[in-house]
Amino acid sequence: SARPTNGPMSQFANALSSARAGRGRFCLLTGEAGIGKSRCMAELSSVARGLGVQMSTGRCLEGAQVVTFWPWLRILHDVLASEGALPSDVARELRALLEELEPRSGSSADPAVTHGDLGYGKRLWLVEGLSRTLIRSAMTTPCMIVLEDLHWADQASLDLLNVLSMEVTSASMLLVGTARNEQSGGPWGKLVPCLRPSERIELSALKRSDIERYVTEVTGRGFPSRSEERRVGKECRSR
Repeated sequence: SARPTNGPMSQFANALSSARAGRGRFCLLTGEAGIGKSRCMAELSSVARGLGVQMSTGRCLEGAQVVTFWPWLRILHDVLASEGALPSDVARELRALLEELEPRSGSSADPAVTHGDLGYGKRLWLVEGLSRTLIRSAMTTPCMIVLEDLHWADQASLDLLNVLSMEVTSASMLLVGTARNEQSGGPWGKLVPCLRPSERIELSALKRSDIERYVTEVTGRGFPSRSEERRVGKECRSR
């Protein structure tokens, strides 16, 4: 079936093509709550998987800012789940880093207590190690990393995003973040003005012209004129 040839999905398709060719990209998708950011990511993820791109997704949770690197824990597990596609030394290093972030099995330690007040030096070491190893993981197999709801992210997770966004151009990686554009407080609000160059994509409500173009591209038929709309509306009301 026909697909629209412009808009956010077209921008993401271009970014994904660039990443698969070894020219990594960082895209930031913003929009108000409920506008369709998660739906857009689901569609893009489906396309990426169909192209053989390794997918990893982490979601920031409201109130989870005390847990350092929270969204990256899920991403590291996703990357390690594709261990057969990773060089053995990269897999070993990722497992070692993951052990640094998660309480050991059988430990009663609370991650929020264990990692919530990491010293600056320790956090910097983890950020550097995670960024370097994730980049290496994308050298052999194209990958796409999605971080959703960055407006709820903890500071360390944002530090890693910022560093990785600077390094991504050297790898076959598409790095995507989503955030609400109306939220400007907390760690996210402080980071946004300092983010390295990225492709900013904003979702907004569709205008009539957008709907007309979409219907025309998908159906191959022209959109009804306003006079036709009024005539049909009048007939429907009279029945």
